[in-house]
Amino acid sequence: MESVQAQPALLLSPPRRWMAIVVGIVAALPYLRTLAYPFVYDDGSIIVANTALHTPAGLIKAWALPYWPPAVSGPAGLYRPVAQFIYALLWNIGGGRPFAFHVWAVGVHIAAALAVFALLAFALAPRVALLGALLFAVHPVHVEAVASIVGSADALATLLALGFVLILLGARDRGAAGEPLGWRTAVILGAVYALAIGAKESAAATPALGLAALWAWRPAADGTPRRMAAALRRGWRVWLACAAALAVMTIARGAVLGEFSPPAGVIADGIAGVSTATRFWTMTSAWPTVAALLFWPAHLMMHYGPSVIPTQHAPTLRAGASLGLLILCGLAAGVQRAERRPAAALAFILLGYLPASNLLVPTGQLLAERTLYLPSVGAVMLLAWMLGAFTEHLARRGIRRAPMVATAAIALLTVVGLVRTTGDAGVWRGEETLFTSGIAADPRAFHPRIQLARWYGRHGQEALALAEMDTAFRLAPNKEDLAFEYATHLLADHRAATALPMLAQASAANDTSTRLRLTYLTTLLTVRGPRAVVDEVTAHTGAGTVAGGPLRFVVLGNAYEKLGLADSAVAAYAAGVEQAPRNASMRAVFARALDAAGRTDEARAQRDTAARLGHDGG
Repeated sequence: MESVQAQPALLLSPPRRWMAIVVGIVAALPYLRTLAYPFVYDDGSIIVANTALHTPAGLIKAWALPYWPPAVSGPAGLYRPVAQFIYALLWNIGGGRPFAFHVWAVGVHIAAALAVFALLAFALAPRVALLGALLFAVHPVHVEAVASIVGSADALATLLALGFVLILLGARDRGAAGEPLGWRTAVILGAVYALAIGAKESAAATPALGLAALWAWRPAADGTPRRMAAALRRGWRVWLACAAALAVMTIARGAVLGEFSPPAGVIADGIAGVSTATRFWTMTSAWPTVAALLFWPAHLMMHYGPSVIPTQHAPTLRAGASLGLLILCGLAAGVQRAERRPAAALAFILLGYLPASNLLVPTGQLLAERTLYLPSVGAVMLLAWMLGAFTEHLARRGIRRAPMVATAAIALLTVVGLVRTTGDAGVWRGEETLFTSGIAADPRAFHPRIQLARWYGRHGQEALALAEMDTAFRLAPNKEDLAFEYATHLLADHRAATALPMLAQASAANDTSTRLRLTYLTTLLTVRGPRAVVDEVTAHTGAGTVAGGPLRFVVLGNAYEKLGLADSAVAAYAAGVEQAPRNASMRAVFARALDAAGRTDEARAQRDTAARLGHDGG
């Protein structure tokens, strides 16, 4: 059975040690300022509000809890027990102070940059590996995954995926040529894979990344290209162990969440409720944006919504160009049989991005910069390979200063990236700064305005909160949860007359939303009186509309009572009971109306039934 001791490329032999130190320092520098930052944005819901993690028992509970606390956000369809365990550990060690969490996030990024250096060193000259790792260390697209504490789940998943690949490559190099990897290596890699997908679901493609590296990232010792069939055969025990690990984590996910796919309510705006074809064209049209973030991140944003990635119901020029370029890259990589390292780099980009791409299944984000942390490894692999190939080409032509010029160019890019990333990390120093930056980056986006409105509300600035909520509603008037939240704030501020037309519009646009319909009817009762409610409900009931559910008959019955029409009120409540026969509260209201109409025997029967339903939990 082969050993799983690390190779020099993994442990960084003495000649490379100073390079590793440089990479670690450079990776840390842009994020030192984040060590003083508070909990920001989703940190509050996932860490601060999740009190189950705040005691030592939370170290155990973390393995049986959803990632988003249901009491805070409702079901979100996420299961990340490894990340949860680390949050519980850090909370108990650091007493709930954000400093410990930020130290962890920066530390994971440093470790990931070192792992990228080790991966590059497997197939490239040490100097080129150093330059590539420096680009990774200061890549601006990583800001969200490091400056945001919960964003560090992406960095952790990437670190574990890289660890998987490095252990796999090291085991291959130590074993006899062509000999399958042993069970010890397979079990270890299966465990690493389970931890990776337990940190975040985006690490699901880790075994495929390992296979791509095993096949293409470095030619054999004699310079001949490796064969995919040979890579599959050599790692068959590893692939089997990974399949078992995936099955275990999938079963655990189902046991904790009660479902295997995200609930419909958390799917991102723009792809929620659309056809598979629409989702495909929407997301492939966004590939140029993804490529720009990976290779030339001129602009960063806290949120990418439909205003940036509009819904596409048919093929677009951007989608066609993206798919065409993908095919050309695949053909070019296939033609170069003797040089497959670009194919490995492209595989890292595509496979790293695929789980979050919304192509396989819809997710809660159209695009998030943190999800590009793993694909950026492939981008750096490709750039480093291109740099190495270019300098070698120039050297063969007698241009001796080519390595020096290349080194100077990458050093300049590193400095630019360092300055840029340090500045971008400052956006995460507080929620007001973060949300304001989101509005500045995309004035048409409603999401950062909602978040800013909530921040204003938490800090007692109700006028500013309502102003931002109003702007957000004007930008997205058909968004059901936004309309309901805005209406709730207006009604709490005793502005029912302002809320009424907004509720009428939102209720019409979301004609199956019970909460919007009921809020609209109760507001209509307050502003325009009972006759308006009677006219509204009876008109829509005649058309077969069921928005508002059985409770709309309670509002209708209340309106009839205010008009002094006792028999009509009884009929309305009876209709509600007919639609919801096991609702004890509905029967109690019906009984009160029957008493008012002098039908005491019927009222007593309804109260008895309500009591039985209440006793039975009905």
